[in-house]
Amino acid sequence: MSGGRQLRGFRGWLADAAAALALLTILPVPARWQAGAAWPRAMRALPVIGAFVGLVCGLVAWLATLAGLAAPMAAILALLAGVALTGALHEDGLADVADALGGRTRRQRLEIMRDVHAGTFAILALVFAIALQTAALTVLLRHGAGRALAALLAAHMLSRMAMVIMARRLKPAREEGMGHGVARPDATACMIAAPVVFFLLLYAFGPLAAFLAMSLAIIVAEGGMEWLARKYFGGQTGDVLGATEVLARTTMLLALAA
Repeated sequence: MSGGRQLRGFRGWLADAAAALALLTILPVPARWQAGAAWPRAMRALPVIGAFVGLVCGLVAWLATLAGLAAPMAAILALLAGVALTGALHEDGLADVADALGGRTRRQRLEIMRDVHAGTFAILALVFAIALQTAALTVLLRHGAGRALAALLAAHMLSRMAMVIMARRLKPAREEGMGHGVARPDATACMIAAPVVFFLLLYAFGPLAAFLAMSLAIIVAEGGMEWLARKYFGGQTGDVLGATEVLARTTMLLALAA
């Protein structure tokens, strides 16, 4: 992040959004756009970046259906677009967390998490996550590309909100790394993004589905993942935040497809 003066107000928001975009995607964001941003404050822009990624995935799914592709193929292409755009950043976190759970001690688990090699747990976690997302998105596409687009937008927004909340609720497990750098972020933006997600789902799926999907995603991500992170890692890391995103997104897509 820029070592210069931190911008405030709307210009600060734009700088933070540029920094978050550079972190969460592979897009070449010019350094001058990020000047004046600051971590952990820039995490407030994560739901906005999530909306952008979800929109790209949804448009790919919509275009694939217009091209006459079957729903499973359109779903795979949409998921591939998200993975390509983010550089599989969050999926890498899920894989590392899954592998680390095989460690016997907290210290060993944190060391395994840093290992670049993928073990059996990592591969299985990724296979099941992608399979479940593909199945859910296939069902949604069969009910219309518009519904799938709304679901992807909402799921990607809420999953980035879950990352912010997780970073705020848990202390860093290490004294360095991404998890330490984003500790205790401002969650005010999540209070704005949450109603946006709800009304988006309300319009596309109805009140009951909107409430249940959001509730289940939050319970899984902020309940289950938080418990696991406290018990096995002693706090959050960048990989834990990535795994939280994948779990929240997968849960919401499954809930909406059910």
